[in-house]
Amino acid sequence: MRPSIAAVSPPEPASAASPRSSLRGKTVIFVSLLEPWSVASEVGAPSFYETLKGYIRAGARVHYITSVKDGVSEDAHAREIPAGLPELIVHRFRIPRLLVGRRLQSKAVRLVQFPLLAARQIQSVAQEHGADLVYAYESSAVLAAEWLRRRDVLPAPYIARYQGTILGARYDERWYAVRKLESLLSLQARASAYVMTDDGTLGDQALRYWNDNITDENLLFMRNGIDLSIGDLRVDRAKELASRGLDPGDTYLLTVCRLIEWKRVDRAIRVVAALKFRFPRLRLLVCGDGPARSSLERLAADCDVQAQVRFLGGQSRADVGVLMHCADLFLSLYDVSNCGNPLFEALLAGKPLITLNNGATASVIQDGVNGRIIDPAQEELLPQLTSELLLSPSLRKQLAAGAREWARNQLYSWEERIEREISWLRRLIPTLR
Repeated sequence: MRPSIAAVSPPEPASAASPRSSLRGKTVIFVSLLEPWSVASEVGAPSFYETLKGYIRAGARVHYITSVKDGVSEDAHAREIPAGLPELIVHRFRIPRLLVGRRLQSKAVRLVQFPLLAARQIQSVAQEHGADLVYAYESSAVLAAEWLRRRDVLPAPYIARYQGTILGARYDERWYAVRKLESLLSLQARASAYVMTDDGTLGDQALRYWNDNITDENLLFMRNGIDLSIGDLRVDRAKELASRGLDPGDTYLLTVCRLIEWKRVDRAIRVVAALKFRFPRLRLLVCGDGPARSSLERLAADCDVQAQVRFLGGQSRADVGVLMHCADLFLSLYDVSNCGNPLFEALLAGKPLITLNNGATASVIQDGVNGRIIDPAQEELLPQLTSELLLSPSLRKQLAAGAREWARNQLYSWEERIEREISWLRRLIPTLR
């Protein structure tokens, strides 16, 4: 059974050579504050990279407009990261620094500076190279395209692309939404089409709530693609762990995420602290990097488990797949939603997992079938759940089988994901036909 991936029934999968997914001769201008990778080349979230790659593979001439990164901000994508796509034409512009604090500067960049300067760059690139589509990737880019549309100088139709919404289940709380102003304003944009990632943050509901321009025809709501080869990996656990300086005789919990506050890696650290005497060989592998790393390292020290918690930093996609197979349990304990690619990769690897029931996570994880899931208000039960799984090989085996079964029926590759998007857009946007 294939997954339902759109607000309206999507076209059947198209091969890379299919005319339905071909953009040969078309010029697509991508604009985004984000870098193609969030941590380093081949490291971090792959969704933007895979989108660029997919449009190039479909034959489009792809221009990518973004800002010069200075590495000063604590935000993700604060450093310039090569895309590794030779066909990609990159245009960077510099954002002036204001005489304000780092946090206020970051807000000014996302809400005002990037949108206005990117809008000017869109016009310049379109004037020189033409444009069949402007692809606004995430909030600041959507604001740039919307600024041009409102002034009737947008050079081509534009699509608003969202990776989910930080508003989560609180999307209908006005004052909470206003605090995330760039997200709120971008959700209200009057784009030609909308592509929202089904990452469990209820992004489709947020769009429909704040934007009366949304219809079943102009909204594509679907999960990210995934590297399906992760499910086929054959890993020598002892060898791989030893090569990383890890004792194969230890028991490993694994988290994979960018280290920011709402990903709540602190919950996993506290699980290890609660179980350190009962399971003296229990270890936590923290895969990822970000501004919260130093505070998490301090927490591990404060809990006297710095020896049990190993911060691995950002890992390549290949290494993430290996670590998934080496770990004994996977933890995903975010605040907003847990339906990101790391959880899907864990399911694909057949990994017993524990997560929290927020956003739309319960639409993926069925308790006792393909994982353990509890209400966030019951997080004090996390050590108990972890202990139960560690002490029950039969339950781990049952959950592993359920995880693989769900992944086999519900996940699709990045190639299929992008091909379906392009086929859908070509039906909707006349300039792409």
